[in-house]
Amino acid sequence: MKYFVQVMRPVFQKSVIEVDAANEEEAVIGALKKAALQPEKNWTDHFDDENYAQQIVEVVPEDELEGTDISDEQFDVTLKRYALLEASTESGEGQVVPQPWMNEVNGLMLADISGDWIEGLEEFKEEGLADFTRFLEKHQDDHQPPPGVASFGAYYWRKRKRLLN
Repeated sequence: MKYFVQVMRPVFQKSVIEVDAANEEEAVIGALKKAALQPEKNWTDHFDDENYAQQIVEVVPEDELEGTDISDEQFDVTLKRYALLEASTESGEGQVVPQPWMNEVNGLMLADISGDWIEGLEEFKEEGLADFTRFLEKHQDDHQPPPGVASFGAYYWRKRKRLLN
């Protein structure tokens, strides 16, 4: 049987926008207003396959599609929306960046979706902590505890406890 698979890939484009402002907050607001008016030629970048993956949106058997000319219009992309998680791999800080569609769904739906995301992120957190634990156990003798800490193990367990809470 033949299938048609709609695949999406994230593309993050950048533009440097000059604004006159009295402070950083005004600069951000001004830049967001100007960004909406930027012509396409002022935006740079393309799909980054080293840092991002394609996402399967929908799989449809050939017999469920009408006609022989298959196009994006025959797929219902309105059923899927995407959130943006921003991460600094240098500092370890991260945040959720709200998207406009989040204001369009009802509160219960957003709570349900957020719960699913939290479960997935919790798995990443646990995997990361387990990997970090294995690293520390393997290299415990290679490291010195910070000044004022009796042992590296005590320092590590305090840090791990903070991360788990």
